[in-house]
Amino acid sequence: MQRSKNRFVRFISKNKIHAAVFVIFVAFIALQIAISSSRASYQKNYELTQAQNRALEAEYYSLQRELEFVKSDKGIELYARAQGMQMPGETRYKAN
Repeated sequence: MQRSKNRFVRFISKNKIHAAVFVIFVAFIALQIAISSSRASYQKNYELTQAQNRALEAEYYSLQRELEFVKSDKGIELYARAQGMQMPGETRYKAN
């Protein structure tokens, strides 16, 4: 009787260990799935941010070139002429 009871206890103990290992394995797999999905989300956000950075960088360089032109003598002259100003000694003619 004692011997069969020991077998039963061993059987239950083995099953508990197997069940615990199985639960840990399932939890590990679920964690891996969650990590990979959040990683994909982070990767997508990173790529979107990189595209926005490239667009802003292009706009920045465009504005830098425009600012350099506006500060130049030619830029100042074009702006003044657009405002109706003229250089000293020039005669302004209007075309009809």
